[in-house]
Amino acid sequence: MYSVVADIFPKRAVASVVGFGGTLASLVSLGFFWYVSTQLQDTGSYQTIMLICGSAYVVAWLIFQFGCAADQGGPGVGQDLQRVL
Repeated sequence: MYSVVADIFPKRAVASVVGFGGTLASLVSLGFFWYVSTQLQDTGSYQTIMLICGSAYVVAWLIFQFGCAADQGGPGVGQDLQRVL
């Protein structure tokens, strides 16, 4: 996460973006732990949990391909933030 952020965002925004990313990751993990416990108590099945975990890599890859296309000249998160900062 650190090297991608440093490649996409300006130098003065890297620490803020990494901090925001870490906070968001913690909150998503907290929500996922709650979902896993609820799912296992209700159904006892790991099927949905494994489906979510298995698709996480593909979803992250799609976000990087379409959301961070600043290097190819397309609309990306990096360009939008650079205009704001």
